[in-house]
Amino acid sequence: MKWVVTIFTIMISFVCTAQIAMHSRGAAMGDAGIAAATGNQLLGYNVGKTVFTNYFHQASVTYLPWMRNLFQDTKFIRADYLSTIGESATIGAAINFLDMGNLTTRDDNGASLAIHRNTAFSVGGSVGVRLSANAGIGATLRLVGARGFESGPVQRYGVNGDIQFYQSLGKFSVGAVVNNLGKALWQNSEIGLGFAYGDRDEVKEWMIGFDLRKSFSGSFATMRYSLGGEMGFSESFFIRTGVQLEGMQGGNRKSISLGAGYKGFVEDQSLSIDLHYLIPFGTQAAFAPMQNAYGLSLNLNLGNFQ
Repeated sequence: MKWVVTIFTIMISFVCTAQIAMHSRGAAMGDAGIAAATGNQLLGYNVGKTVFTNYFHQASVTYLPWMRNLFQDTKFIRADYLSTIGESATIGAAINFLDMGNLTTRDDNGASLAIHRNTAFSVGGSVGVRLSANAGIGATLRLVGARGFESGPVQRYGVNGDIQFYQSLGKFSVGAVVNNLGKALWQNSEIGLGFAYGDRDEVKEWMIGFDLRKSFSGSFATMRYSLGGEMGFSESFFIRTGVQLEGMQGGNRKSISLGAGYKGFVEDQSLSIDLHYLIPFGTQAAFAPMQNAYGLSLNLNLGNFQ
C-alpha cells in the first residue's frame, strides 16, 4: 500500500505546482496571454483587458485530456462567460474542473481495498473596469475545492482571487497579474508580467507575446517563461506556435506548442474553434506529463458593437 500512497503523493505534488493553460489559443502560444490574450480567453489570463473586447456576450468551453501520457482517465474542462456592460465595464464567470482520475488502494498482498476519485474545481466571478482609453483593471474572486485521499477521502475548500492590469501603448501592450491570492489548493499563487506587440493590414494580422511568471513562495529559479506568436488571415484563419520553459526548481519542463484556429461570422455573431498540441523537449521529455497533450476551445460571440 505504501507504493500507492507514494505515487499519489507525487501526483498531488505535481498538481500543486503545475499551471494549466486556460484556453487552447493561449496553450498554442506557449501560454503567453497576460498581454496577448484576446476575446473570451481574457478571463483566464487578464480580466483588465476584457473592457477592450467588441462583443456584448462571449462564451467558450475548453477541453484538455490532462496528463494524457501518464493516466488515461484525467481531463481538464473550463467554461467561460463574459458580458460587456456599457462602455467601461465587464462582468464574467468561469468554472474549472480537473479530474485527476481514480486511485486504487491495496493491502500488503496487493488486493484492492477501495477506488477513490480525485477531483478539483473552481467557480469564480470577475469584474473589469476601464481606467482610461488605453488602460483597464480587473479582479476575480473564486471558490476552490479539491478532493484527495490521505487515510481516507478528504474534501477541502478555499477562497482565492486575482488582481490584473492591462495597458495599451499603440501596437505595444503590457499586462501585470497577481493570481490565486488566498487558498489556492491546486494552483500556485503567482505574479506575472506580460508583453505583446502586433499589427495588421487588410489581409493579415499578427501578434507576438512574452510572459514571465513566478510563484510567491519560490525563488527566481521557479520562474516560468512563455513566448508565442500568432498569424491570422482574413480574420478567419489562424496559425500559432510557442515555447514554454520552466526554471530548475519550478518543474524544469520545456515544451513547444503548435495550434490553429478558425472563426466564422454571421452578421454580428461569430463562432470559432481553437486547437493546440504540446511537444516536450529537453532532458525531461521522456517523463513530461504534458507529452503529446492536445486540447480545443469552442467560442461563441454575440452582438458585435465595433
